[in-house]
Amino acid sequence: MAPGKRKSDLTPRQRALVETMQRVRFGRIEHLIVRDGDPVIERGATRVVRSIRFEGENGPHPALDREDTVLKAKVMNLLQRLEELGEGTVAVLHFGDGLPGSMEVDDGCDDQPGVVAGLGPSLSLPPLRGAVAQAVERR
Repeated sequence: MAPGKRKSDLTPRQRALVETMQRVRFGRIEHLIVRDGDPVIERGATRVVRSIRFEGENGPHPALDREDTVLKAKVMNLLQRLEELGEGTVAVLHFGDGLPGSMEVDDGCDDQPGVVAGLGPSLSLPPLRGAVAQAVERR
């Protein structure tokens, strides 16, 4: 991402993401799809949750209506991270005052050799109790 990039320079999907954060102002986006480095707010899959503050401003951020505003470093960082991700899903993107704060992504540990995350007992291996019983019977 080039420094000094403007909102008007964004792809339509990047712009939709930035404008969603500016419109909602405080909240999170859950299950944000990333395709070819571009964020996809997919109806029925992506969920936008607004946080309501009891003191302070809850309406859209003033930058929402500015077409040619220069993007803040946090926005540039988010878009760069999405490009680096390439393909995948952002589980949760947290934002405040229209700016991204942090995001949670699946680290892909399920793809690591030897890691059996999220799976039940293996059907191809006998239960440990059976293996112990077989060892005892052999003696």
